[in-house]
Amino acid sequence: MNEVDLVRGLLREPPPPSPRTTEQALRRLKKDITGPRRRTSRPGRRWFAVGLAAAGTAAAVAVAATVTGDSDAPVPPRSSRPVQLSAQEILLSAASSTAKAPVTSGGYWLTSEQQGTAVVVGRPSDRYVIESRMLLKQWVGIGRRPSWQATRELGARPQGEADRAAWRRAGSPTRWTFPPPFTPWTSGASRWKTERLPVQLTFTAGSVQDVQRLPDDPAQLRTYFMKRKNDSEGDSSPTEWLFSSAYDVLLSEPASAKVRAAAYRILAELPGVRSVGRTTDPLGRPGVAVALGDGAPSDQPSTEDRIVVDPATGALLAEETVLVRPATGRAVSRLPSDLAVESARPGTILNYRALLTATWTDTAP
Repeated sequence: MNEVDLVRGLLREPPPPSPRTTEQALRRLKKDITGPRRRTSRPGRRWFAVGLAAAGTAAAVAVAATVTGDSDAPVPPRSSRPVQLSAQEILLSAASSTAKAPVTSGGYWLTSEQQGTAVVVGRPSDRYVIESRMLLKQWVGIGRRPSWQATRELGARPQGEADRAAWRRAGSPTRWTFPPPFTPWTSGASRWKTERLPVQLTFTAGSVQDVQRLPDDPAQLRTYFMKRKNDSEGDSSPTEWLFSSAYDVLLSEPASAKVRAAAYRILAELPGVRSVGRTTDPLGRPGVAVALGDGAPSDQPSTEDRIVVDPATGALLAEETVLVRPATGRAVSRLPSDLAVESARPGTILNYRALLTATWTDTAP
């Protein structure tokens, strides 16, 4: 049985671990807890990206995952179980599956994703988390073809069961206000807004042709990532920078299958990346996840970045920032987004991007 079969097997109920496996897992867990910690979180984190601040033009592309509809149905409870595979095995398996993806082409690189951002609202004695959700579609034109973007607000709603209970105790509000200059959130959905505008990709000069020329050798791609790191991007560690750059390729760029496989192999080599195991993404889709913590000192709030992968295809389903340790008892700021870091429960998804589709097409909106 190869690594791909092993990871696919994660979606079935695993047999009880042997005593030897349990002992090895405890040793790995102890090493995880006592190992070296990084000082800072990686750059580019969206604490307040959806609904509150002015909408930006961010590339929103990824590979080979499809979900139909607007994802407005209740999300099944998230779950994760211990697994025997390491983060490295999961990522190398994803690389193997991704490298086999067929080559396609078209006049536009079409992607769609759902974004979500959480804030804390309610009375100080009975706070709860709400999540604002937005759909984003982008058509990146090749050559002289124009690019297009379409957005639709899905509305805000309580994030989990405990949040829904507190929301009901608060009278089931449908509108929430925040300090200026942020705009209110409502539970109502908007219509699609489609506009023609330049969509800038993340890497190289921002064109599809440039992205497709990225090196597909892991060592060369790693070197390219590190050359892009500079002081203006924050004081993230090399590990945090490479983690961010690799999953940007997987989630945000029309890169070739071989380049995406190289990005997975870079992730597999990074220290500190741990296996979360079987889980569901923010839209309820099953997968396996790996995570990298922000390395914050024990007296400060802490988060971790997670990527959720479809083991059958190697596609990256979602990227999310999860609260590990809140800043309980210490004010962070008056911003509702920072209030989530201050008082939300550990395990709260602070923000996410979940891929819906990514494909080549010849049809403009």
